[in-house]
Amino acid sequence: AGFLVARRPLGYRVVDCSLAADGLFAATTVRTGAIAFDDGSRMSVEKNARFRLGMLPYGHGADIRFEEGEAHLAVTHRPGARWSVQAGPFRIEVTGTRFGVRWSRQLGRFQVTMLEGEVLVAGGAIPPGTHLRAGQTLRADVMASSFAIANAQSPPAEASRAGATDSAKAASAEPVKHNLVAPCDPRPALPPTSSR
Repeated sequence: AGFLVARRPLGYRVVDCSLAADGLFAATTVRTGAIAFDDGSRMSVEKNARFRLGMLPYGHGADIRFEEGEAHLAVTHRPGARWSVQAGPFRIEVTGTRFGVRWSRQLGRFQVTMLEGEVLVAGGAIPPGTHLRAGQTLRADVMASSFAIANAQSPPAEASRAGATDSAKAASAEPVKHNLVAPCDPRPALPPTSSR
């Protein structure tokens, strides 16, 4: 019995999100949803966002797969924890940090806005192991096979287009609008309502 308890995945509470039979969560169409994890991590999801939760054994974290929409995450740093966010071809590896993520499957556009800490991002035109740090925003476009990283109050630091020359790469960078993902409380208050 002790072994089964030790293997138990991280628990969580869900507020204002529905769960379909196929395991797809969806935020309501009229308000944001939220998930509070037992380790203190939090995720708030914007209206109409759709995602799946894969919980790792031993309470070591979660694999969040976005079908569509926008979310704000505050992941508690713990030794041995592994958190990841998948959105289309893009993957974010997280240890403990606060950030916003936006994915539009229809448009093929992906955005990560860092608020605290750092993450590793890969997928599409983004090379594996690309670091994003607090104050940086990454925008990627699947159809254009391009991405750009911008620091707060500065032009894009990097841009890439598959098979393009360096000058074409620089030309492909679009100005990044800041504050597209609003800062979130690292531990948003949640009502006692729960479902799973």
